[in-house]
Amino acid sequence: MEPNAALSNPELEQRLQTAEVINRVITTKQVIEYLKELQDPAPTTGVLHTRTLKLQQLLTDMGVPADQFTPRLFETRSPAAFINSPKRLWFSAHSDQPTYIPPLTSDSSFSIMPICAHRHPGAGSPYPEWPAVVLRFDPKQHRFTVISTGTIGTDEETLKPYYTADTKPKTGFMPGYDRITYAPVFSVDQRTGLARGNMDNAAGIAASLAAIHALVVLTQQRGDPISQIDAGWIFPDEEEGLPEDPAFFAREARRIIHRTPLSWLPGVIIDIDGHDTIGDEYPGPHAVYGATVSGGKGPIVPSDVYTRFDEFLQQLASYGVSVSQTEAIPASLSRSDDVGLMEVHDQIMSVGYLIRDPHHNRDIATVHIEGLVHTAKALAWIAAEMVLDGIAS
Repeated sequence: MEPNAALSNPELEQRLQTAEVINRVITTKQVIEYLKELQDPAPTTGVLHTRTLKLQQLLTDMGVPADQFTPRLFETRSPAAFINSPKRLWFSAHSDQPTYIPPLTSDSSFSIMPICAHRHPGAGSPYPEWPAVVLRFDPKQHRFTVISTGTIGTDEETLKPYYTADTKPKTGFMPGYDRITYAPVFSVDQRTGLARGNMDNAAGIAASLAAIHALVVLTQQRGDPISQIDAGWIFPDEEEGLPEDPAFFAREARRIIHRTPLSWLPGVIIDIDGHDTIGDEYPGPHAVYGATVSGGKGPIVPSDVYTRFDEFLQQLASYGVSVSQTEAIPASLSRSDDVGLMEVHDQIMSVGYLIRDPHHNRDIATVHIEGLVHTAKALAWIAAEMVLDGIAS
């Protein structure tokens, strides 16, 4: 994919056009704006009545036709874009965030049940409390509203999570209606490029939206109808789960893939999520891709698939895209939607961004904005060039 490679003039012209559009459309400012728009809570099992509405608005605003978006893919509770017909390539970025359920109580401080991996700093470290809200489902309005603000913390003896309410409803808390999520203040340090806030997996969706926006512009510029983009984005709910067993993860991704007709199965699925920095390292300004997930507890990318992606992604440096192997950073790659998708599909590639403290264990979840920019560019290149380069064949 070198710009001066031995390509026919039409191929070279198309790639130069692709590079111009991707670099012009996917900007730092745009990614920050998408990330801001996605900071509102999106609790596990509640995406249909929270983030789905925001996704539909953002996709419509960038020019995605209404018939190219569905709020309930295959009658699940998860949204998707560009999935109204079979596609050769799928991208998956989970749409829920770490979530907890309260007991039936009128107390102001109480233990809460995680339906996510509750991460804490570890023995001998301070146990901070993080801003949080309680959302309650309103059956009349079919939406969640904030009924309490407070903090999520960790009991130093039991290492179990608790919630302390600063405000609470007169009726107390109800596990059937209520979900507790983190609600940190979103911020971007212009000097370092580090952004803090709700990132897991708002960051992956922000990068996806930026990539889709570039594809919309690219297809319009080429004169192709948007329906001909041979890629689909799915945004599964219920990725979050308990860490003890892979079966607790990616419940909705399992439903989606098991309901997918065989004729609709794509050639490759790209899972988009954070790749954790190790130790005290802060995220760098790169997109990353890994060969294995959770030390073999998740997908292991087949060598022939990995080789094609490795060669393709490394060549993107020629077009100003910074991409690195996760193992070379080094960083760790945890289970995500991939652990559910692999029950049916055997060609799953993890392409994402670096993240620190995704579940707010030592500090507020942190990413590098330029890392998301390069992730978005890498995703757009994969979708735009997969046929030319045989990525999804």
